[in-house]
Amino acid sequence: QSLIPETSLNMSAGIVFTGLDGFLTTLDFYQIDVDDRLLLTPSRDTTPAERAALAALGFPNGPDIEQVRYFQNEMDTRVRGFDLVSTYRHRWSSIASTDFSLAVNYNEQHLRGSPPPGFSPAIVTEFERGTPRWRGNFSTTTRIGDFAVMGRAIHYGAWRRLDGNSFLPRKEVTLFDAELTYSGIRNVDLSIGARNLFNIFPPDRGAARARTG
Repeated sequence: QSLIPETSLNMSAGIVFTGLDGFLTTLDFYQIDVDDRLLLTPSRDTTPAERAALAALGFPNGPDIEQVRYFQNEMDTRVRGFDLVSTYRHRWSSIASTDFSLAVNYNEQHLRGSPPPGFSPAIVTEFERGTPRWRGNFSTTTRIGDFAVMGRAIHYGAWRRLDGNSFLPRKEVTLFDAELTYSGIRNVDLSIGARNLFNIFPPDRGAARARTG
């Protein structure tokens, strides 16, 4: 069927907190309803008649295409969540200070109404839980004269990945970054550090998956 544009209705509300000198926190809630959302269908097997039709159209490798998927407008979805952002600067002396930064996001995605053809309960579950609902980022940067030391923790909540007919649960994980910066040279910052300091990677999915990336 011919595709049509998605439509959406967005609602949001926010609160701002100020108190101590150098302290600021914002809390924003939101809901986004999307109608006629464009998503790829699950893969389905082609029939001999369809492969013959593709060949007749001159489609490249038409007779050999065994599975197809295509975009559709048949899903209505709702996303709800909130963003919390908080910053604070504490001055230890005239040449020393520490910046604290916290950002937290919670995000739920749901299918509104019945799933379209081809979307099994497992596929719907992956659609709704296939990304972490919780994400967080906490960092501190301490500056003393021309030097700055940064530490950061990045947190991802649990999620699920569909693998064949079963789910691969992904546990929550926290990654760490660190960096040392020298700013004593005019117009130049020199930094050394590490991203993913403790070398955390997703769990192995087996040799067959490794061969296909």
